[in-house]
Amino acid sequence: MFKNILVPLDGSKDSFKALAYAKEMAQMFSATLFVTTIIDPSVAIPAGVPPVGGIVPVQVELDVREEAAHVIDEAKKELAGTNILVKYAIVSGTVNDEIATNLPEKEEIDLIVLGKSGKSALEKLIVGSVTKYVVQHAEVPVLVTEAASE
Repeated sequence: MFKNILVPLDGSKDSFKALAYAKEMAQMFSATLFVTTIIDPSVAIPAGVPPVGGIVPVQVELDVREEAAHVIDEAKKELAGTNILVKYAIVSGTVNDEIATNLPEKEEIDLIVLGKSGKSALEKLIVGSVTKYVVQHAEVPVLVTEAASE
């Protein structure tokens, strides 16, 4: 039924709960997982740090990339020892568009699995803004996982 499952991770408990669901589904359907974390250059700059000439300061970019690599490493640990085919990628772009349309089209995704909410406190105030966007705009089925228990 599903051949290519997209799992966007942001390091939150909810995103890793989504990974657990996707892992089970990939085993059930012999599907490939496409595990990604997305760096949105427009929001990667901390408040109060102005870009120089419209360019993100180098250290900020390095810190964001390092955090993204850490998230991917955690996913690799979660999926170690399985027979699931997994593709990992750190993608730069607008989070909503990458998850809802760009990656599904590029990677021939037929299911998106994501958590209800993300990592940042701001995102928790705007409950599930990315999730809501993806559900409304994706052209493939979207599975939204329940919130992780605290």
